[in-house]
Amino acid sequence: MALPNKEKYEQKKIDNLLHYLRLYHEKGQPIDYEILVDGFKAVRRTSDPDMFTMFENFVTADTRSIEILLFTGSSNNNEKRIFYFGEDQKEGLSGVDVKNIVDEEVQRKLREKEYDALRDENKNLKQHIADLESEVDELEKHNARLELKQSP
Repeated sequence: MALPNKEKYEQKKIDNLLHYLRLYHEKGQPIDYEILVDGFKAVRRTSDPDMFTMFENFVTADTRSIEILLFTGSSNNNEKRIFYFGEDQKEGLSGVDVKNIVDEEVQRKLREKEYDALRDENKNLKQHIADLESEVDELEKHNARLELKQSP
């Protein structure tokens, strides 16, 4: 099975496919096809070109794609034509946008690294504060001793 052909929906492209099916049907060489609207089989496998437009009953404002499978002979080998509505479909593995997933993971790792660095810096600063406070205490005690040694 070949890679699916993905393209933006245009009525002219759909009309051309219907014309193609009618031509071969009239020549006595009908082509089996099947139409799925967002994964739902709107038109089951048939070679009747008159049933082609039945899929339009299932297209709504929320429809994302229409898949038309053109079968080779009586086998299940087919050519898949996908027509999508709206913005360009995401490329990648099974519609998963791999680039965004990788970018998000990289950003997450960078945030973790920055958080760890800030946590370590905070720990070091707290230790430094504790050291300075103990030094201040020692200096205050030393100052108090010196004040006691002074004559009135």
